[in-house]
Amino acid sequence: MTSANKTLTDRESTSINIIKAISILSVIAAHTISFSPVNLFSEIISSFWVLFGEVGVIAFFVVGGFLYSRKPHDGKIFWKKKFFRIVVPWFICSLLTYLLTALLNGFNVSYFKWILGSGTWYYYITIYTLFIFIFKWLYDKDAILWLLIVAQIVSLTLASFGISTTIPLGFFTDYLNPLNWIGYFSFGILIRKYRFDLMLRKQKFIIIISCVLALFLFWILSSKKIFTYFNLLSFLFCLSSFIIITAISYKLATIKNVKYIGTIGTWSYCIYLLHMQIVQFVVRKIPDGWFKLMFSPFIGLIIMIILIIIGLYVCKRIPFGEKIKTWVGL
Repeated sequence: MTSANKTLTDRESTSINIIKAISILSVIAAHTISFSPVNLFSEIISSFWVLFGEVGVIAFFVVGGFLYSRKPHDGKIFWKKKFFRIVVPWFICSLLTYLLTALLNGFNVSYFKWILGSGTWYYYITIYTLFIFIFKWLYDKDAILWLLIVAQIVSLTLASFGISTTIPLGFFTDYLNPLNWIGYFSFGILIRKYRFDLMLRKQKFIIIISCVLALFLFWILSSKKIFTYFNLLSFLFCLSSFIIITAISYKLATIKNVKYIGTIGTWSYCIYLLHMQIVQFVVRKIPDGWFKLMFSPFIGLIIMIILIIIGLYVCKRIPFGEKIKTWVGL
């Protein structure tokens, strides 16, 4: 049995859920805050939220790789589990959000593009589902995993110079290009397989270097207004930020009552599926100003947490409550 298959400790499991909680805050930030150069204060704060908003999806891909494991002839059990945990909520929630958007704004995009993530936030689930399928054959091939990381670096380097590796099809965007994400998932597998996370906990200089690198890259990206996933500097910023978040989450995992933050992480998939219209509706009601700029992501996350708590309370008291929880990714 490889180290990748060893059971995680309670602290490690809590740490992963904290990473997910921070990551879903990042996703909400990406969908509530845009760059605002009104004054120096708003420029700095909005730059922070916009760049922090790029870390969440990357963190989810790395964690997805970290938690990925397959066994020989496990196809039926594996896909049954993934079908009910990933695919069913994806289809149901995407249909709900599509119908809501159509009701409010009309049918401006096909449901195929909507659920696929062509112009919507569901691109992550499309790419993630692709990865959990193809890595069945790549999981144990370390050389290929490293090559995939190199392939992503090459793809993002080309994108940095305006050369896209995305196939020019009507629905196929940069967000749906696996080359722009596959290195993160591969990196997550390698972290678990060789327990690079243990190295991170023991070698504080790695955290220090990551902090210095993240601050330096933040300064470059914000000053040059580079707000995109598909840039080599953004790639380095997100990875260094992920290392920092991992270190912080492992420290937080020892604190009493931190389980509440971890619980938010266990709800992250449901929040991801349903947050967009709800959070943006709430944020639009907040008057423009420093408060909105600083706290919109937190407010959006709190609203989703409250709705989930109410939903869980209702589900306990209705006949099909457990099925409804499954349908929305809880």
